[in-house]
Amino acid sequence: MEHPKNELPYLDEHAVVVSAAPARVWAALEEIAGSLGVPESWPGAVLAAALGTRPARGFAVSACVPQSALVLVGRHRFSRYQLSFDLAGTPDGRTRLRATSYAVFPAVQGAVYRLVVVRSGAHVVAVRRILRAIARRATAGQGSGR
Repeated sequence: MEHPKNELPYLDEHAVVVSAAPARVWAALEEIAGSLGVPESWPGAVLAAALGTRPARGFAVSACVPQSALVLVGRHRFSRYQLSFDLAGTPDGRTRLRATSYAVFPAVQGAVYRLVVVRSGAHVVAVRRILRAIARRATAGQGSGR
């Protein structure tokens, strides 16, 4: 899948090859994506209120093509953002899972937020953690084989 036409600037891209079929990776992606964002319990609710996240948890599904692509979007006081996932089967039965981020950081406050979250490396750590969690979930219970 090509990068979607997007009004937000491209930020970065990360990918993993998962030792599972696309259907298993998709199921894991749906489960993990449903839990992304700011927790609704304290202190997450306080953070969401301080940031002014929309939706409240931080992400909403913008587009979905089952077993192929999932696009999440959100916004808060310092940024508008999109996190797109796409899957592609490999000839050996595995799945390439890619996460592509887009974001805009308006005004001085946005530039400071970008420095804290993106330039610090926190964004990369978070996206890679999400990809590893999806891979673990997709391969759980498959034994020592693929």
